[in-house]
Amino acid sequence: MNTDSIIIASTVILLTNHYFVQNIVTSIRISDDDKIDHRLLPRAKKTKYDHERARSAIQQDYLAANAIFFGIQFKKTFRISRQRFEIIFQALSAKYSFFRESVDACGVRGACPAGKMLIALKTLAFGVSPESYRDYYQMSPTLARLCYDSFTAGIKRIYESEYLRFPSVSDLKKILRLHESFHGCKGMMGSLDVMHVNWDQCKMVLHGQFQGRDGNRTVALEAISDYNMYYWHISFGYPGSMNDLNVLNASPLIQKLTDALTITERHMMDIIPYQIEDQYFDKVYVLVDGIYPPWSRFVKTIQYPITPIQTNFSGWQESCRKDIERSFGVLRKSFKVLRNGIETQTLRKICNIVCACTILHNMRVEERVSGVGNAYSPDDGIYPYEDLDDGEHDAVSDIILCIANRHMFPSLNTW
Repeated sequence: MNTDSIIIASTVILLTNHYFVQNIVTSIRISDDDKIDHRLLPRAKKTKYDHERARSAIQQDYLAANAIFFGIQFKKTFRISRQRFEIIFQALSAKYSFFRESVDACGVRGACPAGKMLIALKTLAFGVSPESYRDYYQMSPTLARLCYDSFTAGIKRIYESEYLRFPSVSDLKKILRLHESFHGCKGMMGSLDVMHVNWDQCKMVLHGQFQGRDGNRTVALEAISDYNMYYWHISFGYPGSMNDLNVLNASPLIQKLTDALTITERHMMDIIPYQIEDQYFDKVYVLVDGIYPPWSRFVKTIQYPITPIQTNFSGWQESCRKDIERSFGVLRKSFKVLRNGIETQTLRKICNIVCACTILHNMRVEERVSGVGNAYSPDDGIYPYEDLDDGEHDAVSDIILCIANRHMFPSLNTW
């Protein structure tokens, strides 16, 4: 090979190496430029929500004098009447600025205040995420969730002392008259049981603690209700792995029964003590199932009835205790968020949701029994028990005799 050929070959090799080096450097520069200028790339289009259009639709569909969905249709959608909605909305707007009209720096009005409450009510009623209704109410997912959380927390804070209180002297007198009218026995305060609410987004670290017998993560709710399905006591937040007896030992109900109820009974000299057959009793009682302890406050069924009297008593106790089962069924049917599962990760928000549903349920019962604007009176609309025929009176006599002879059954021993 001559000198010219060597020079040409060396030049080609040098040029080729230079070409590859330039490509590598260029690619590195392009990669570096991409990393640096990534924030300058076109972003997804920001959604602009038309609050005025939502406001007009809400007014036309629900809030106008000649609204499309008025009366029973409004109640089917939001579970409360239009009159009750206005009362709650006024209370929330008076206490929280979040539910008042707001204007931004450009003078543009924000989301409709009534829509903030309606989207929360609809979420509780149908048990879906509040984001599902953001197209109609023209709200971002964050604002929809904020409306939901603010409404449940506000309802609990404003109405808890009124609609989730333990019965007073006057209330207890009316409750006893109610149950004496419908169930035929004196001294009955209500029925006690525990309901479990599914917790869909339970944290992994809490799965073992809140997992129930069916394998689902649940939170327990203890409650007492009367014949009208009005809740007089609720206690919530217990892990789903606890049974009814564990919940009772952890709840404040024992303290209420020993202190608050005893003090209340001392002021009821015209009703307590009451007489059943030839015995006098100075304590009111609640109906429970077989797992509860044999206290004088609790009246349980007879697991293996033998005599006709015991059979009649067991049938009466089990049928009357359906009051709390009906209450739980109506509560979960009306507010499907308690049946479908709650999608939140904090127990505090779950407590707000459950309390808000219970308060709204009690408002519905109050409206059904006593009317809108009237305080709930348990004995409104009761009828005298003397209207029963002779056969029913015989069964009631057996029940009264069975309760009077508490010493016959271990489940009715004195606490």
